[in-house]
Amino acid sequence: MTVGDTLTQLRATIKKLIKASIPAKQSIYDLAIKVVGDSPCTVTVKLCTRLALMRNLYTDDTSFWDKVDKKLNIIRKAALKGGGAAGNQERITRALSTYLDLDRTKYGTQSEVHNIPELGDVWQQDVDEVIQGTTSRAEPRTPTPTTPLGEPITPTPTPGTISLLPEASGNPSASSSGTT
Repeated sequence: MTVGDTLTQLRATIKKLIKASIPAKQSIYDLAIKVVGDSPCTVTVKLCTRLALMRNLYTDDTSFWDKVDKKLNIIRKAALKGGGAAGNQERITRALSTYLDLDRTKYGTQSEVHNIPELGDVWQQDVDEVIQGTTSRAEPRTPTPTTPLGEPITPTPTPGTISLLPEASGNPSASSSGTT
């Protein structure tokens, strides 16, 4: 299966989940939980906001994703008119937050209080930065493994194995990318 096929299937799954959430009057948090499923993503305010925009634009035809792209372009262009990169991001966030507010009014909120993080884990933050075009990194950061007490774990390779982790010197080029 190609990357394109996988992304098409993911888009179809998200669209089906959005469709099912409308008559069920499902909260945006519950929808986000279903969309995340067993992936490495976590439910964040940003994810809920993006899903609220998608649900607001939902149509049961092939124009759905085109409508989402067009709306995002309109929001980006409107944000650019105000000038200043920091202001652009703030204006985009404000515009998208409007969709979250509308969604919560229309579909309700959870009766329970959930601590939804503003940011996801390092991997998800990297993905968000790439989507927003705010990173210059070609490769995502790899979180440093830690013990339950938060202390960094220094890998000790077994003799005869090839370590895929950077050496303790912090030089990523010191690691081997070969296979055994």
